[in-house]
Order: sequence, then C-alpha cells, then structure tokens
Amino acid sequence: MKRVSQKGTHIAEIFDELGIGDDLVEITNAAAKSLTKEFAITAVTSVGRDWLAELAPEIAGAVAGGVVRALLKVLLRASDKVTAKLDKLLRASLETGLRMVAEAISLSSDSPAQCEFRDRRLGDAITELERAWTLAGDSPTCDADRFYVRLTQGMAAKYMTGGAEYASLRLIGCADVLEAERRSSEDAAAAMSAQREGTLKKAAEHKRSSEASKFSVGFGGAASMGHANMAQYLREDVESIDYNIRVVRERLALLVNLIGVLRAAAQTT
Repeated sequence: MKRVSQKGTHIAEIFDELGIGDDLVEITNAAAKSLTKEFAITAVTSVGRDWLAELAPEIAGAVAGGVVRALLKVLLRASDKVTAKLDKLLRASLETGLRMVAEAISLSSDSPAQCEFRDRRLGDAITELERAWTLAGDSPTCDADRFYVRLTQGMAAKYMTGGAEYASLRLIGCADVLEAERRSSEDAAAAMSAQREGTLKKAAEHKRSSEASKFSVGFGGAASMGHANMAQYLREDVESIDYNIRVVRERLALLVNLIGVLRAAAQTT
C-alpha cells in the first residue's frame, strides 16, 4: 500500500510544504492546552475533540487573540515560499499585500495618529490582498492560495480599530474550509482503519492456511510457503496503513486545534 503523500492540495499538507507545519502545531497545541487546562498534545487524544465548545467565549477569545498574532507572524515568514510558485501578476499583488501587512503590524500604535496610520496601512494591505484573491482564480493552486489570502486578511484585521467584524467574517470562512477538510480526513482515517482490520484478517487466514499446508502431501510445502509469504506481505501492508493513519491523525490534530483557535478569535471584539 502506498503511503500518504506529505504534499497535495490539503491545507494541512501545504502548511508542511511551506515549512510552517511544526510551528502551527506548537502554537495551536499550546493554545488548546491553555484553553482546556487538560489538553494532551498527542494526536490521538486531540482528534475529534471540539474543545472550543466547552469554553466561555470571553476566555476562548482572550487566549485566541494572542495566538492569532503569533500565527500571522508564522504565515508572513512563509510568504516567500508562497509567492515563489505564482505567476508574475499574482505574485506582485500578493507580495505587496503581505509586505504591507508585515510592515503595518510592526509599527507603533501608542498615539491616536499612529493608530490611524497603522489602520490605514492595514486597510490598504487588505485591499491589495483582495486583488490577489481575485487573481488567484487562475492559479493551479487556487483553493490553497485563496485560503492563505483570506487567513492573512482576517488576522491582519484583528490589529485594526473597528476591524473585528471583518476579521470574524474572514476567520469563520477559513474555519469552515478547514472543517470540510477535517471531515474528509476523518472519513479517510475511518476507511484506513477498516482496511487495516480487513488486511489483518486476511493475514491471519493465510497464516492458518500456511500451518495447515505443512502437513499436506504433494505440493503442500510450496503451498505453505506461498501462504506464509502472503501473510508476511499483508503484515507489511498493515505497517504502511498504520503509517498513513498516523499521518492523517496528525493532520486532524492540527485541523481541530486551528479550527478552534480561528473560531475563538472570531468571537473577540
């Protein structure tokens, strides 16, 4: 059985491709642990847990607000890799928008004038990113590029005075995208588990047949060896299935936590 590729169109896979998957796992695990007080960072215990639903909105939002800032910095750090594969027009628009966001969030906001200037720069950046979102419609990686744009827009708006409603719109939209991917990954994990059980059953049957064939006359020895080889092959297949299940569960762990963080951040004003 082939192992699940680490590359593809899945958002969680693309995070790994950009070299930020581990950072996102660390940030979202820390957020979940802080929010639930009892969160275990292992993929198995986190998969399927809708820990956000157990929390008061004000508590979830308070923690998630800080996490969003950390996530935005991680996303901006990967901007070069994101834009490198794009066509010239889209790359120019996306690079401009991302650069403007990075510059704006680094500015001081101690005085009303400074806040106004930063808000204006962030607004201009969001507008430029909207242009990039439109241009991404012709990109081979349209869905991933547009997700990246929307996520960056939502996080950037969290820094803006009066940007909470817009940020909520974008962050909830991104959470919905990840929710669909989560369901798809859960279905894949369930299918793999069923396949694993079926493969184990077949391996056991071949092992029993191998033992029984040892005592058969004629070609019993050859038959026994054939069943033994098939049993070994199937056991190796189970190892590949186990690997694939671990990959999907790790992906699910990240999705579950990131969905929770985005929905919590969307609740804050």
